[in-house]
Amino acid sequence: MSPTLSRHKLTCQQYHLMVEAGILSAGDRLELIRGEIIDMSPIGTKHNACIARLTEAFFTKLDGKAIIWVQSSLCLDRHSEP
Repeated sequence: MSPTLSRHKLTCQQYHLMVEAGILSAGDRLELIRGEIIDMSPIGTKHNACIARLTEAFFTKLDGKAIIWVQSSLCLDRHSEP
């Protein structure tokens, strides 16, 4: 019989406190997904080109009707901040 491992889900508030305490760095490539801290891969040239094209398309289509928030974190719920 294998042991049961318990997980501790972090909240967005706890995640931010870890940054403030210096446990995590604000520059780390991390995301909080369903309460777990996930390492993200570095942004490459293709990713940057795609983001630039999408941003231009959104600005053109939405023309002041919405705020375009490019590659910033967004707290979706209590346990997710991609």
